[in-house]
Amino acid sequence: MSADRDIRPRPPLLTVGLILLCYLSLTYAWENFRNTNEYSRIFLTRAMIEHQSFSIDPLLKIHDTQDKSDYQGHHYSNKAPASSFLAAPAYLAVRLAEILGRFSASDAVRLYLVTSLTVSVPSALFLLLLFKFWSVITLQGPLRRAVLILYGLGTMAWPYSTMYYGHIPAALGLALAFLIVFSARDAVTGSRPILEAGFFCGLAFAIEYPTALISAALFLYGAAVFKKLRAGIYQLAAMAAIFFLWSRLDGIEAAVAPHIESLVDPAGALLVSAIVITAVIGLGAASRGPGLLLFFLGAAIPVGLTFYYHNSCFGGPLQFPYYHETYPLFNLAHQRGIAGVSLPADPEELLRYLDRLWRLLVSPYRGLFFYSPFLLFGTAGMVKMVRSETWRREGILFLSLSGLYLLFLAAFSDWEGGWSMGPRHLVPLLPFLATGVVYGLARIRPERRVVWGTVLAAAGLISIGFTFVGTVTFPYFPKEFLNPLYDPAGKLLQAGRIAPTVGELFGLRGWSRILPAAIPAALLAALFLKDTARFAARSLARQVLLIAAAILAAGILLRVGVGAGQRRAENLSARDRLLQEEQRGRMLYFMEREGEGERR
Repeated sequence: MSADRDIRPRPPLLTVGLILLCYLSLTYAWENFRNTNEYSRIFLTRAMIEHQSFSIDPLLKIHDTQDKSDYQGHHYSNKAPASSFLAAPAYLAVRLAEILGRFSASDAVRLYLVTSLTVSVPSALFLLLLFKFWSVITLQGPLRRAVLILYGLGTMAWPYSTMYYGHIPAALGLALAFLIVFSARDAVTGSRPILEAGFFCGLAFAIEYPTALISAALFLYGAAVFKKLRAGIYQLAAMAAIFFLWSRLDGIEAAVAPHIESLVDPAGALLVSAIVITAVIGLGAASRGPGLLLFFLGAAIPVGLTFYYHNSCFGGPLQFPYYHETYPLFNLAHQRGIAGVSLPADPEELLRYLDRLWRLLVSPYRGLFFYSPFLLFGTAGMVKMVRSETWRREGILFLSLSGLYLLFLAAFSDWEGGWSMGPRHLVPLLPFLATGVVYGLARIRPERRVVWGTVLAAAGLISIGFTFVGTVTFPYFPKEFLNPLYDPAGKLLQAGRIAPTVGELFGLRGWSRILPAAIPAALLAALFLKDTARFAARSLARQVLLIAAAILAAGILLRVGVGAGQRRAENLSARDRLLQEEQRGRMLYFMEREGEGERR
């Protein structure tokens, strides 16, 4: 058997286990810091279980959060509700364990346990499914495992698998929808795959509203797989028209009421008209491809629960929580355009949108390819897919949903994600980008593998290093820091200011508490280098040279990056320095640990 080929069906259980250890090692149990994004979600979970209510008013009396919405005198979470719904069984299990075990856990410990059960473990188990799917692309086991390690530790999948955000669960839902439809690509099956795909796409929407765009692309992909693309386009357009009609019904009534109120009741007339128009459009769409309607039927379960939540909390199924934000800046941002999404109105604004794209893709601020440079292989792989007759549909899907989502985020008021690490809103794209990496590298000619393998190894080491630095310090970078991996994350790590880890349960303090994350990460980095070398070169000598060259190149690039970061910090304006110092003081207070206060 050749060194770069592994047709054995054994799943990489040890690799995934080590990645899971990295995910579980960080607890973020700071006494002074409660991340508003996470606590807004867990407050809804607690309200449902402890108070049998959607209102988070009782919890706000104990600890307030700025991520909340207000309606008719009551407060609610301002997040899509499904992430809180999914956390309910885990939170209930934690509370039952407390009652039966006669102990009381802190809010931070409860959040850690819920995050571990609901986000970290599913995120790691998904890697096994991804590894198996990649065997359809290539049987080169070392390549698949190398990219799997990079996906798990060299992207935003690591930090957001340790925090209770909705990005990872939404990404899993979308990836599962794709895999379900893909599995029916060359098989003779019934309509069940389109129903299941619809459910997972609907679930992703109920977790993170913006993923509706990716869900739409997946629906069209499913329509193409079932050879009903024209019908799918018609049905999607019909669904969008119906949604737009009902979401704008109040505005239409306000516009036409003065002209017809002397003849008929405006509200009743518009309601009847909307129902008739919906029926006509819906029946026309249904007649084009009845089987595809199962996608919407599957999506109706999680979407229906979400709309029920909207109606119960905010007075209407299309009244999203963002419309009722209590924090003035958030409320103002989400009033622009449609829920904070607006198109550029003039050339100057267009330039600002292009600047956002640059920052989302390559800048040290939130750049996807800055934090994870190996993902550049993914874009090349997608182009190769489009050129392949066998994989053309998948390539078009990956490129279109990536481009569409990026353009959407550039038009989104909260494109930078507040206090966060990297481009968190782009996390749902990661499984598709990683698949592009595997496809592109698997089709490199053998004589070129040494060169590109060296590039992959160097880029992968940088990706893991960048992700590690941010994740083990304080992965909630304030917006004021334009090069957050250098300052504050790099400086925090240099000063020994490290996030809480499970090592503290075993008495580890200071630098040593980083070991539960550092040891498995180092082992996985070494395994990544070994697998990349096996994929790229056959002889042991060439493999050793490749690893040495990659380490040297990564070291040089990191040193250059540190120097560039230092120069950028030195050239800051007085105003930017003041803003950063203010935020630095807040961060150090949030991170303050027993015995470390004197370092502030």
